Amino acid sequence: MEVIKNLVAESKYYIKCPYSMVATRIVVHNSGNDASAKNEVAYMIKNDNQVSFHYAIDDKEIVQGIPENRNTYNAGDGNGKGNREGVSMEICYSLSGGDRFIKAEQNAAKFIAEKLKEKGWGIDRVTKHQDYNGKYCPHRTLDLGWQRFLNMIQSELNALDSVVSYCAHIQNLGWSAWINGGETAGTVGQSLRIEAFKIDPKKLTIKAKVHIQDTGWIDYGVITKDTVIGTTGQSKRLECLCLNGNIKYRIHIQDTGWTQWTNADGIATLGTVGQALRVEAIQIKTL
Repeated sequence: MEVIKNLVAESKYYIKCPYSMVATRIVVHNSGNDASAKNEVAYMIKNDNQVSFHYAIDDKEIVQGIPENRNTYNAGDGNGKGNREGVSMEICYSLSGGDRFIKAEQNAAKFIAEKLKEKGWGIDRVTKHQDYNGKYCPHRTLDLGWQRFLNMIQSELNALDSVVSYCAHIQNLGWSAWINGGETAGTVGQSLRIEAFKIDPKKLTIKAKVHIQDTGWIDYGVITKDTVIGTTGQSKRLECLCLNGNIKYRIHIQDTGWTQWTNADGIATLGTVGQALRVEAIQIKTL
């Protein structure tokens, strides 16, 4: 999500963020008023109170006020982990609630998920102001249910984990719809083979080569969304797959079933060669 930066001047670091920081967690707040994210950050920067936070999130925007490598005074725990190790986030419009707050909270869940993905963290790194000094904050999020909010974040995180999408060309049926990571492209138990497939790598770099009946190995190199991996209309089986990239995959083989999930390391291959066994389905996930 796009972040608007309105960073506090270094001349005010001694008040707002005097310490360098290596973050270990996220600390969630509700603003307690009905100001926009821009106004929240502008007010925080303008005053001389020893109160600060990294981000404010409303129904339309995310505004950053403090660099993530500086601490903030957000959690009321002095030099504790909330103030010294937390990436602090204020969800706006919590005083009156309503549609603006609901949307702001949704945006916060999405943004937090992106931060977790960026840092390689799990949902266990998401904490609330209340955890550090007992204050009932984030008040409206707590009223609505903290686990509910964590579930929102996890759902967004799951969506990010399914960044690749893919489709398959199925014998007698043609191209399937594009599907998200972990779902099945192809058929199981219908005696229909996959003739080809395509992967939309999005931001990933993925390479592919496959062994095709009566043809042998074809190396496609780095693929794009438009790369057809295999053949269509030639009645030739995909016999063996070898992928490379930040993904894992498995295939369903005729009379054999699903293979184990395999990291796409460019060396390991899935399938059979010369055994007249068709590849019936494929599943792909990001690592």
